Amino acid sequence: MSNIEDMSQSDILYVSKDVANMLNIANTTVRKYCDELEKNGYEMKRNVHGHRVFVDQDIKILETVLKLKSEMKISEACQYVLKKLQVDTNKKDDISDMSEENTQIVPKEDPGVVTTQMIEHFKEMEAKLLNKIDQQTKLQQRRDEQLMMVMRELAAAKERERKKPWWKFW
Repeated sequence: MSNIEDMSQSDILYVSKDVANMLNIANTTVRKYCDELEKNGYEMKRNVHGHRVFVDQDIKILETVLKLKSEMKISEACQYVLKKLQVDTNKKDDISDMSEENTQIVPKEDPGVVTTQMIEHFKEMEAKLLNKIDQQTKLQQRRDEQLMMVMRELAAAKERERKKPWWKFW
């Protein structure tokens, strides 16, 4: 763990709550991402109480991981960012060159193939959903038939009760 004593005077320190507000995510999400980054060898700075403190570079890394999480798992995103930054366990490199263009995920496959695979996947999902809808429709029809049968029985019982002579009520 790195202490805050070895930082220069110009570094601004943030606590996880501030970072969560900056990135518009939950504080627990910040901790989760930091844990994952630390598993992959990234050193987070800590205060004397052992709490994480963040500098601008840490926030940029977390922001990049946040952007990539829609493309891949969080662990993969952390590995990708750290690999892209060429961070080793002893030294953090400057990430100012990490632009939007560098963080884009380029599919390994031809976009046409990926699109075709996605279409097939959506067709499978559509077929499953249509099957579920058919099942639900059949269940609703059966329920409606049973409900109508009970209502007819009640109406018939009421009719028999109405036709009973008055002296047979007791």
